[in-house]
Amino acid sequence: FANYLGQPTNPEYYLFSGGKSNIEDSRWHYLGTMQLLYNCTFDKKMLDDKFAFILSAVSLRQTIELKMQRILGVADYFDLLGQKIFTNHYFFFDFIVKHKSHFDLTSINIRVIQKVFEFCNISVHKGIMPFYWQMFYATKFCDQLFYDPDYKTRKGWNIHSAIRVTKYEDLKIKLETELVGMFPKPEYELHIAWIKPEAQLLD
Repeated sequence: FANYLGQPTNPEYYLFSGGKSNIEDSRWHYLGTMQLLYNCTFDKKMLDDKFAFILSAVSLRQTIELKMQRILGVADYFDLLGQKIFTNHYFFFDFIVKHKSHFDLTSINIRVIQKVFEFCNISVHKGIMPFYWQMFYATKFCDQLFYDPDYKTRKGWNIHSAIRVTKYEDLKIKLETELVGMFPKPEYELHIAWIKPEAQLLD
């Protein structure tokens, strides 16, 4: 809205040079996870202690999976009937590691993030409540996945965390090729809905 008002006067006007954000960004899911943790540990409790703690693990697991997919700019993918298709939970982790030359992950240990993801799966599939200290460490390990840690040393900061992607268009072709290989024609006729990646594109 601000851009709409500003651009008739100055065509190069942007309210945020880093690009717009919206409520569906994975960072908002991450903030919701933190709220679950804090709501069950302070006086004004909105949820039962144990239930909120279990939900925090479920929420963190979903948030990590969403972030891995959106780093690559994938919203959803559908078959020829318009039905959503799902890969295994580790597909995007494995794809990022396989094509790590496209990523600057110096601030993030992707294998640690995957371990946190696997840890949270226990609560998702078995309803097991993690220990109090485990969830706080789990979210702490994920901080740099959702925040730009170097913003104080630069003139600007990025809303899409510390992950930097190079040669994104080439990476996009590789991802589409792998997905089409998993869901070939004519049975699926895969269609990918692309969005702006939740990462810093370097070129």
